[in-house]
Amino acid sequence: MKRLMIEDMDRLVYLSAPELRCDAGEVVYIASGARPDGAGFVSEARRLSLGPRAGQETIVVAAGCDLARYSPDGSRIACLSSMSGERQIWLWEEGQLRQLTKLRHGVSDFSWAPDGQSLLWEALLWPEETDSPFGEMTQEEKRVWEQRREREPIVVEELIYKLDETGLFDGSVHQIGVTGLDGVSRLLTRTPYEHRKPVLSPDGRTVVYYGYPDGSIHRLRAQIFALLLPQEDQDGDEEKTAPEFPAERQITHEDYLIDTCPLLFDPADDTGERMVALSYVKEEEGFLQLPQLFDLEKGSPCPLFEKPCPAGEINNLAVGRNAYGREGSPCAFDESGETFFFSAIWMGSQHIFGYERATGEFRCLTREGSSVQAFAAPKRGNLVFLNSTLLRPAELYRQEAAKSLPYRLTDENGWLSGYELSQPVAMDVPSADGRATIHGWYLKPAGLAEGERAPAVLDIHGGPDCSYTSCFWYEFQYLAAGGTAVVYCDPRGSIGYGPGHRAGDCAYGEEAKSDLLTFLDAVISLGFIDEKRCGVTGGSYGGYMTNRMITETDRFAAAVTQRTLCNLSTSYGTGDMGFVTGKKDFHSMLGMLKERVNSRTTTLGLVDRIHTPLLILHGTKDYRCSFEQSEQLFIAMKERNPQVPLRFVAFPGENHGLTREGSPWAQKAHLKEMADWFRIYLKAEEERDEETKC
Repeated sequence: MKRLMIEDMDRLVYLSAPELRCDAGEVVYIASGARPDGAGFVSEARRLSLGPRAGQETIVVAAGCDLARYSPDGSRIACLSSMSGERQIWLWEEGQLRQLTKLRHGVSDFSWAPDGQSLLWEALLWPEETDSPFGEMTQEEKRVWEQRREREPIVVEELIYKLDETGLFDGSVHQIGVTGLDGVSRLLTRTPYEHRKPVLSPDGRTVVYYGYPDGSIHRLRAQIFALLLPQEDQDGDEEKTAPEFPAERQITHEDYLIDTCPLLFDPADDTGERMVALSYVKEEEGFLQLPQLFDLEKGSPCPLFEKPCPAGEINNLAVGRNAYGREGSPCAFDESGETFFFSAIWMGSQHIFGYERATGEFRCLTREGSSVQAFAAPKRGNLVFLNSTLLRPAELYRQEAAKSLPYRLTDENGWLSGYELSQPVAMDVPSADGRATIHGWYLKPAGLAEGERAPAVLDIHGGPDCSYTSCFWYEFQYLAAGGTAVVYCDPRGSIGYGPGHRAGDCAYGEEAKSDLLTFLDAVISLGFIDEKRCGVTGGSYGGYMTNRMITETDRFAAAVTQRTLCNLSTSYGTGDMGFVTGKKDFHSMLGMLKERVNSRTTTLGLVDRIHTPLLILHGTKDYRCSFEQSEQLFIAMKERNPQVPLRFVAFPGENHGLTREGSPWAQKAHLKEMADWFRIYLKAEEERDEETKC
């Protein structure tokens, strides 16, 4: 059988955004793959029948599409497509596509009205454009506009002024509007802050959405807003931008909402005034992500769950897997509102759970070893979800309520069956202090003969509040195909093992470091790894831990620090880590600055202790662990430790998501740099002797 090559990465097909039709007889989803030039991805919406011939034929609905949603009656599909240049809403009906919106800079997201006669959308606009947001620019108009924007200075007056995902804030914000099936549109908001994820109430009268009215440290803190949609908005014969905008009403004020999850109206509420939002809730163990019920009139929340969540909380920060596309909502009601479905990571798997509101009981609907990346809101007792396995990127699965086993609907990455892949093996290891059990996996190198010992790489995930799951990661398989074993686990500080697993400062204390080395030693004891030829790597928090490992021990023969974090005091002023962390942990920025300046976790001052050959990999537009972190580490090593082999590789234009959503060419180049570094410095002595003779 063949072994994976770097170029094979371009063959991966990434699925995302599954949605069931109302009768559960059909599903629409997005399929994405690398562009021929490697500069990005191409995506299209595909329909798949779930009838007798399920899985046999897919139909392309729209090209250049990254989101598709059925109308409430299932007769139409709204698609977010860039076929005309900007991403606009296109309507598919009776096999034909027609463009519905013509926003100046396109549409970012949308949702259907309950009656299926209009769509709510959010669109990026600059303040001067709210009076004329409609009319898609020609290519020449866009070129001139982009040139003008590039020359204009960006004024910074707020404490939070950039994010890794968006770059520097340039004065543009997302506004909300509505478009009927006749193409008539109206802008509904114009206040100078973000408006995201609009949803219309069951009676079609009230729009609810996330707004971000606060400044300073709370600039990224979402609150729930509502506005009444005047009845006359449904009528008319032209796009409307009249100054008489509906009055916005702020529903919440001090709540810490998780804005990645759209607001959900409660189907069991006859008044249409009650909705669910994910929130950070203070519990004894700390802040947990849990669903809260909010009333449109009162605004005050109350818990949806009457009993503790079996996974502790609704947390889906899975890492170390091949995925691309929009993240779906981790929560959904069934049609009656009697069951609340959600996905969450637990014990190395990413499951779908069902919460029965009448009894207060939870059910786990997926099997151990699942890695559910997204699921569609259940229809008629059917679940459709994207599930990755240890040997295959996510494919589409269907599971009927009456059956316990799901069956696969797609085989987009079936070509992998022709390759010799390494089967990851799960393993539980007691921590050195006896206070935890560390869950993880190892991959033996492909073709490793009985009695042979291979080099190995310990891979450390980022976060630290995220988790590996039972899914496919090309990076691990490629290293294994080249003869290197891979070891990875979830040390303390990781999610998905209960609040106690990440209590206190364990991620930055001795616990996490000890857990990683203890797990590595347990795999070495199995006898197939040469402990003198072990490397270590990781990105973000994993990059920090890689730095820490090589400043505290010489046991590793090579190291690759990715998206590194080596000086937390300067990261405060140059990356967005403080902003993101402050949003969740509720620290003041002043307190965080003091904490970071005096932090014992800064490793830059310890470069004299590094004797391990070191490769540094970083994207130049990383605003999370800013690029200057790698620059500082490189300069310090060159000045203080010039005898240690060192290489610094920068990836122009790539941000913190380089190895996950970065351009295909950058992902391949990044993987090749890492694999080549380990190939050189993890060689056996006899191999090096042979090279020396040559």
